[in-house]
Amino acid sequence: MEAESSKMGAARTLRPRKKRKSDTVATYIEQDPGYQETKILKKAPRKRAKGRLAGLIDLPFDVLFEIFGHLNPYELLKLARMTKEFRRLLMHRSTKSVWKAALDQIQGLPACPPEMSEPAWVNLAFDPHCHFCFTTNIRVVEWSFRVRICSKCAKDQVEEVYMPDILPIEAIEHFPYQTLLPSRPGKRGSRGILISEYEKVKEQYEATEGNDARNAFILERRKFVSDIQKHSSICTAWARTQTFDRSYELQQMRTDRRLAIIAKLEALGYAEDVAGIRFPDSLGDHDLVKKPQKLTDRVWSNIKGPIIDFMEEMRVKRLAREHAQLVVDRKPSAIANFRDYKNQHLPLTDIMPEGLEFCDFPPVKTILEQPTEVAVDESSFSDIMPLIPDLILEWRNSLDTQLIEVIKKEDATARIRGPYRLMMSILWDGYDDYDDDDRSYSPRPPLDEDTLPDMLKLATTVFECGACSRSSHIDSSSESTDEFEDNFLGYSMYNVCPLFYPKVLGHLCLTRKKRSVWSWEPAPEPAKRLDISQKVRRRWTSRPLRLDRRLGRCVEALQTQAGLDPNTTTVDDMDNLGIWFACLRCVYPTTNRKKGLYETDAFMWRDAVKHHGVRHGCDDPLWRKLDTEEKRQAREAYEAIFAKSVETAVENEPRNKSWLCVHCRDTQAEIESTELDVMKAHLLDRHDIQEPELDKDYYKDYAAVPIFPPRCTVVIDLK
Repeated sequence: MEAESSKMGAARTLRPRKKRKSDTVATYIEQDPGYQETKILKKAPRKRAKGRLAGLIDLPFDVLFEIFGHLNPYELLKLARMTKEFRRLLMHRSTKSVWKAALDQIQGLPACPPEMSEPAWVNLAFDPHCHFCFTTNIRVVEWSFRVRICSKCAKDQVEEVYMPDILPIEAIEHFPYQTLLPSRPGKRGSRGILISEYEKVKEQYEATEGNDARNAFILERRKFVSDIQKHSSICTAWARTQTFDRSYELQQMRTDRRLAIIAKLEALGYAEDVAGIRFPDSLGDHDLVKKPQKLTDRVWSNIKGPIIDFMEEMRVKRLAREHAQLVVDRKPSAIANFRDYKNQHLPLTDIMPEGLEFCDFPPVKTILEQPTEVAVDESSFSDIMPLIPDLILEWRNSLDTQLIEVIKKEDATARIRGPYRLMMSILWDGYDDYDDDDRSYSPRPPLDEDTLPDMLKLATTVFECGACSRSSHIDSSSESTDEFEDNFLGYSMYNVCPLFYPKVLGHLCLTRKKRSVWSWEPAPEPAKRLDISQKVRRRWTSRPLRLDRRLGRCVEALQTQAGLDPNTTTVDDMDNLGIWFACLRCVYPTTNRKKGLYETDAFMWRDAVKHHGVRHGCDDPLWRKLDTEEKRQAREAYEAIFAKSVETAVENEPRNKSWLCVHCRDTQAEIESTELDVMKAHLLDRHDIQEPELDKDYYKDYAAVPIFPPRCTVVIDLK
């Protein structure tokens, strides 16, 4: 059995070991029958081929030291780690002068501390690896600890403690060892110390016997800590300078590379495309351009393809941008044609598009967007002039569609808010919202699409402009202070301007917007620019509009007093009737105090709506239709107030801001509608016209809103 077992063991030993793919040494087995033993023989390893620096170590020492003296410290350290021969040579004390010569090449580098050797100082200052886990790319040096440490190791190797800056020797027992250690600032006033250094100092302190010896040890450690802290501050300042210098050096390398690439591109015919690159595109931010690497012919051959693809894309964008600018430059000629067309059709009887909308008409846009080589001037639009009436009609219908969308949106919002308002009215009896129809809620279906166009014409459909109807300050220097009545401290809660169809289409805020003088936006194109105002033109939009249901209820109350049906009475019907109304919320006793007689304010229906919005916006409307005698009193009072300001030049029409200049129309010099005397002064100063003619030199704005009239006081009987 023993022999058999020995044979089995020999058999096991005779089995060759499986070779690994990475094993380059050939093995074979030779068996000796006499002793049943196996000898594993290995071929002698090949001698590695000598590199280019293999013969460098055989040079004389003085030659070697002269060569090493031209290396910077980090290169010298890497050379010492390359082979055992170099390490044995460079780590010998006799090469100390070589290390010092290398350190002297670094301008401003603090001196090597006496507690450290030159190689250790170079390793600390230049080798970016963690001294605990050897993680690479660690740029932050803890100069107080004289180690590089990564954030992961810092959690285990650094402890933050609280200790005073100055501590007497006799108080060392209360703060053992911490004050004898180098530290750096921590969080919330604490100081960070190195745990390994703490253990070392603790062991040394406890091993020291006798008070005198311990006091001497404390003084020695404090001097040592003071020297380290001073040296640390110098190293920190030097490291900050090195970081700045390195950043500047890298940025300079990127700049040189970018300029070299631009020179290559200009030689290939991309000069205009390079100069035409606009934000957010940037050649300098391209991944292949912003590398801090010198551009050699080999590097350029490797990156040339992607850079050319990028420049081709920039060329497409440049040509598109130039064509867009050409279209902008062509617009004034189109607008000039359309301005002549509009001036030939004065006086205005309907809303007319401005130059921006005209340039968006498909036939006009087709002419403007013709290729660059096609010349476009005012004569290019002569063929489409007969199409203008149909184009204006189509544009006008699109405005109605947008107003209908405003009504539908307000209706949908009211139906969504209804249940919420009902819940709030139950929870809080004082809840109210001036926009609510009433404090009760009853579900209602959406508006009928077929009735919406007719709904636009109803007098109860009152629009308000969110851009100009909120918290407007009254100019105390203005002559027409009655425009906003007697409001507290010159402010009105609402600058109410009820807008009705169809004149709402010409409201100025729908085609103008404010442009801040501090805006970072590019300068507007000439077709949008206005020189005399801080506003710019824009395409017609219904965005500022919303329905004012509060004033709509006021109109409904007026119609009820007049015996009219709010569901069928249009704006034109209300204007043609010429009805006057008295505000029952402004009544006060007469001076003779006759029973039942009261004085109050009287208005025509449009002015009544505005008065209610200014003075009684959140209250229910209370109005009474004037009878024949009361209406006569109101007219007499109204005519007496305006007797001194009647404009005899135009059919005795009262003074208001509703006049525009024909010559400045649709140009950058266009001004907003103003009074007639101001318009005549403008025509004289700007255009040297001494006797202007209506609809030739000036015209009336179709959508101008009359000024708010003063109070017309009447006496009514409320018995």
